[in-house]
Amino acid sequence: MSQQGGSFSAQTKEELLHTVPAHDGCIRAEMAAVIQACGSLVLTQRGLHLELISDHPALVRRMFGYCKKMTGQSAQLLVRQNKRLNRRNSYILRLIGRETVLGLLSQLGIWEDGMVQGTPRGLERTCCRRSYIRGLFLCCGSVTNPEKAYHLEWTLKEESLCQDLLALLEKEEISAHAVEFLEGVKEKMLMWPISKKAMAWRRCWR
Repeated sequence: MSQQGGSFSAQTKEELLHTVPAHDGCIRAEMAAVIQACGSLVLTQRGLHLELISDHPALVRRMFGYCKKMTGQSAQLLVRQNKRLNRRNSYILRLIGRETVLGLLSQLGIWEDGMVQGTPRGLERTCCRRSYIRGLFLCCGSVTNPEKAYHLEWTLKEESLCQDLLALLEKEEISAHAVEFLEGVKEKMLMWPISKKAMAWRRCWR
């Protein structure tokens, strides 16, 4: 599960958030991953809009910049205060407008036949594939300090997304496996622990 604060996971994510995508294809791949992992389509009286929710403000700001670049429109940025003890605030990016939202999803290669698809098109390039893996990690990944105990994982809600990630990691020659578990009473989630040679994970997002 993702950790923030001063943890090694948090430090790793801060480092990754300063990664400059090689080209627009890498931007599309990273953004597609973020939308699939922590985004949702919401239908209201105002129409269709896209919401991204994260407890990492820098990630939301990064996606705000990507949205502006790809759609020419500014998304809304909101903060939701969590009143539970020791819970971080949630940061929300909201892109409004059916035409804008579906146009963006189409550009990202994850909208087809009226629904959000799995792995986006265009991940044949190594840099784009690694950008997609990086986006998933920024949303729902965690890693321990390899100098202490090596462990890297992604916590994902969709089995299809998990299978896609396994296939992408295999292309990176990183061995992984799936572990299914229950969180609370209702929510069923999936987790991918990885044990490999120390620092091998760095190939995933460079």
